[in-house]
Amino acid sequence: MKVSVSRVVLIVALISAGGCGSGSGTSGAGGLSRFVGTWKPTSGTSTTICPAKTTTESITSNTVWGAGVSSDLVETDGACNIQVDVTGSTASSVSGQSCTQTAGTASVTLTISAYTFALGADGQTATESGSGTATVTSAGVTATCSYSESASYQKLAN
Repeated sequence: MKVSVSRVVLIVALISAGGCGSGSGTSGAGGLSRFVGTWKPTSGTSTTICPAKTTTESITSNTVWGAGVSSDLVETDGACNIQVDVTGSTASSVSGQSCTQTAGTASVTLTISAYTFALGADGQTATESGSGTATVTSAGVTATCSYSESASYQKLAN
């Protein structure tokens, strides 16, 4: 799930307008290395629902997976590093993950409710699905937005 600075800024703009576990590594043939590397989105959208506005945007940024320390894998290229454990061909978020970012004078706490990154049978394609909340505090006002996303990916490199 791409939790980028641009997403944080977008959530803050919408409001203004109106994690850790120990991985199992049971990923089958090829192990965790099947996930590790750079994945390019081939299609997908992210929808953010805030009190004042709902927006949908295309997912266009690559996702990079690396070996985790307190989880099997970690997504290393977003504003928040997502930790996942792998079972079979599916990486699922470790429960209880959140991170706080700032955008100007606003503070945004992102909490992941659910996240999966599932490899296709060929090992070179994958689908991503995620959802959660963003709690934004700015100028003493707090609002909560929800987000959901789904995307398809093609592996570029290890």
